[in-house]
Amino acid sequence: MLDGQAERARLLIRDLNATLLSADDRLRFDLARAELVMLEGDFDTAAWILDLPLDQIPTALQDRFTTLTEQLNLRNPDSIEARLQRIRLALETGSFEPELALSLLLDQPLSTLEKVRIRAEDAQEITLLPWLELAEAARRNLLNARGRQQALADWQQRYANLGWSADAAEQSVQSWKAMQPQPRHVAVLLPAEGALVRAGEVLRDGLVAAWLELPESARPQLSFYYLPDRPDAAVGALFQARDEGIDAVIGPLDRNQIAPLLQQPAGGLTQLLLNRPPEVVQGLIENEPRPLISILALPPEEEAELAAVRALVEGHRRALVIARGSDWGARVANRFVETFELGGGRILARADYDAESFDHTDQLEVLLRLDQSQRRIDRLADVLGDD
Repeated sequence: MLDGQAERARLLIRDLNATLLSADDRLRFDLARAELVMLEGDFDTAAWILDLPLDQIPTALQDRFTTLTEQLNLRNPDSIEARLQRIRLALETGSFEPELALSLLLDQPLSTLEKVRIRAEDAQEITLLPWLELAEAARRNLLNARGRQQALADWQQRYANLGWSADAAEQSVQSWKAMQPQPRHVAVLLPAEGALVRAGEVLRDGLVAAWLELPESARPQLSFYYLPDRPDAAVGALFQARDEGIDAVIGPLDRNQIAPLLQQPAGGLTQLLLNRPPEVVQGLIENEPRPLISILALPPEEEAELAAVRALVEGHRRALVIARGSDWGARVANRFVETFELGGGRILARADYDAESFDHTDQLEVLLRLDQSQRRIDRLADVLGDD
C-alpha cells in the first residue's frame, strides 16, 4: 500500500486465512483492511472496522489505530467529525438550522452520539452540547413515539432559551424517518420444527400485527420461510431469498444457524439476526466486512435480570421462583435470584419442574403450601365433624 500497489494488497488480504492468526495479528490484519478500503474510498466499511475503543487496542498498535482513525475522520465527508464540524461552523457564522443539525446527527448510532456528547461536555462546547443531547434523546426513543415526545419535551424545558420547540423537533424527526429507505420485500426465517417453533409463531404474529398497522402504501411484502432444524438451513433460505429479489431478511431464531450465515460473503442484503452465534465471534468480520448485518438478541439470563429489576421497581419484594429443571433453567433462575436479592428482594421458595411432564400439580402445591392448607382444612373438618 505504501508503494501504491493497492490492487496487489487487496489480493494478498483476500487470500489470507485470518482465522489462523493470533488476536494481535488479526487486529493488524483488520487495520490493513481498513487502510485499504479507505484508499478505495469505502469510508463506511473503514469506519465499521475501526469502531473499537482505544483501550481494546494493544499498546504497540495504538499509534497506527489512532492515525487511521484520524485519516478516516479527515477524508470521509460523511464522518461524525465532518458533520460536527459543519454544525460548529453554522453555529459560529449564524447560519445554523436546527432541522439540518438534527438530520446530520440522527442516523448516527446511539453509542456514537453518546461518545461525542461526553466529549463535548468535557470540552465545554456549550453551543454544540444542546443539539447533541437533542439528537441523543430522539435516537434513543426513535421507535417509541410516546417516550420520544416526553424526551423532547424535557429537552425543550432544559433549553427554553434556544427557542426551538419539542413539536418542531418531533416534526423534524418524522420528516427524517420518512426519508429513510424502506425494504420493499422482507423475508422472515422461522423454525418449522424443534424447540423454537412456538417462539417463531409469536414472532410471526407480532410482525403481521405491526404490518397491519402500517398504511397500505407503506407495507413491504412479507415472505415467510420455514426452516428445518439443521445448522445450514438458514444459508439455503438466504440464497433462495437473494434469487427471489428480497432486499431484507429477519431471522433466524436458532443460534446454531447464525454462525454459518456469518461465514457467507456479503451480498448487499440487509439482515437482522435474532440470536447470537454459539461461539465468540470477533465482530462480524469474517472474510469481508458485514456492515449490513445486525444482531438483536436478549439472552435468557438478561431477560431474567430485567424481570427482577422490573419487579423491584414496581415495589415487589418477595418472590417464588419456578424454573425448568435443566442447566439452562438453573442459569436463568440464578440470575433472577442474584439480581432480585441484590436489590433488596427476598426469595420465599424455589422449585424446579420437569419439562417433559405436563402435570406439575404436586410441585406447585408444595411450593405454594397448598398441601399444608389442605391438611389444616382436613383437621378442622375432623374437629367440627363436617365432611
